[in-house]
Amino acid sequence: MNKGTNTLNLVHFAALLIVVLLACSNTLMVQAETYKPNGRMKAKLTLNDFQKGGSGGGPSECSGKYYDNSIPVVALSSRWYSKGRRCFENINIYAKNGRSTQAMVVDECDTSRACKNNIVDASEAVWKALGVSKKDPRYVTVMMVATGSGGGSDVKLVDVSSLELVVSLVVIDELVSSWDWPIVVDDGGGGAAGIGIDGGDSG
Repeated sequence: MNKGTNTLNLVHFAALLIVVLLACSNTLMVQAETYKPNGRMKAKLTLNDFQKGGSGGGPSECSGKYYDNSIPVVALSSRWYSKGRRCFENINIYAKNGRSTQAMVVDECDTSRACKNNIVDASEAVWKALGVSKKDPRYVTVMMVATGSGGGSDVKLVDVSSLELVVSLVVIDELVSSWDWPIVVDDGGGGAAGIGIDGGDSG
């Protein structure tokens, strides 16, 4: 293999490395912008009656059951309900008066049925725990837990755009593994020195 071929291969490798580094950098930037200092999202707290015959209508979508108003449960707007992925998860709810509580997700506040996309429709138990008036809707902040954890620990939500960058890195990695690049550095004396990556026949 001559020096020209080696040099070209090294240029290709360096260009690929730069692309990967930029993609990693962009991923970190997206996550930094997505992660707010406390990870909370503003929501509108509304009152719902989850009991049979109550204003909530039918049984909860998650369990097919009704819940007494003394139990801290909520229905989430469609985007937060995430097609049932948050069923039985706990969310932390923070009121402006400094009080907070946890409530379990049991139903969807369907956006297609005039429910706004920032609603936490809560039982009376949640309102009492927060110490807020039931006379009118109040704005609170909520923090979701990781789907499947069920433990109530606070986490930050990741922007989908960062996942796209991760996927692009996986594609690049697959391309690298499939390329037949004999990347060898010629020391000028006929031997090989430096990088020890050889994807094919180095002859």
